[in-house]
Amino acid sequence: MMASRGCAYKCSFCSWPAMLFKYKLRMRSVSKVLDEMELLIKKYNAEEIFFDDDTFTCNKKWVMDFCESIEKRKINVLWSCNGRVDNTDKEMLEAMKKSGCRLIKYGIESANQSTLDRIKKCYTIEQVIESFRLSKEIGILRHGTVMVGYPWESKKDIEKTINFVKSLDVDTVQFSIPIVYPGTELFKEAKENNWLAFGEEWEKYDMSKPSLKHPELKPEEIVELCQKAWKKVYFQPKFMIRKALGLKNMDQVKWTYKGAKTVLSDIWAIGK
Repeated sequence: MMASRGCAYKCSFCSWPAMLFKYKLRMRSVSKVLDEMELLIKKYNAEEIFFDDDTFTCNKKWVMDFCESIEKRKINVLWSCNGRVDNTDKEMLEAMKKSGCRLIKYGIESANQSTLDRIKKCYTIEQVIESFRLSKEIGILRHGTVMVGYPWESKKDIEKTINFVKSLDVDTVQFSIPIVYPGTELFKEAKENNWLAFGEEWEKYDMSKPSLKHPELKPEEIVELCQKAWKKVYFQPKFMIRKALGLKNMDQVKWTYKGAKTVLSDIWAIGK
């Protein structure tokens, strides 16, 4: 579902706000969003709803109203969303959990503050740590997204990010190779610095191989580092034991099995 259109943030790699919505944010009314949720539950037996807004948590007053209204209307459904580490706090997270929020997808991107500043994330490493800590404390699952292979990051910087993600004790994570889309600030920067690996061969911009040239690392080395990142987080004994102990029924066993297959296929697909 979508509860809003657009995003007011200006991350340099993101294409949607830059090209489609011009950094404008339009929120739908809470009542209309809840009406649509009830329709999905009654007509299609929805058991969980994911809000694919660019940033679901950007307006605290709207989120608090949404959570309170779910309880008032007794809407019983799990839901998940995209959030940001700099606009969630304890009060909001507790309200979200109480109203059925199961998981929040947070952008981590890098463990290097200089990179976060360069791609205009507008938050700090400390805020990443605190948001992941708070979400875990309150009982909301945390999915992190990370990018590996910026031209200005060294191999040591990438390794630092991988180890940082491990330290966050994430529930799930996605490691990706940065893709520079036309119309974004990152694309403009790449063109100015001669970083474009494929020029205008758009069919090659599919996230399987680096679209940015790196001064020190070969494309296959970046792919290997990305694959290493997935393995280092998902195959660490602590992570696997925690996941196994958290299984409560056969449905969860099936979901975990499917998830493991997806992770393995993703690792295999990178670089093919």
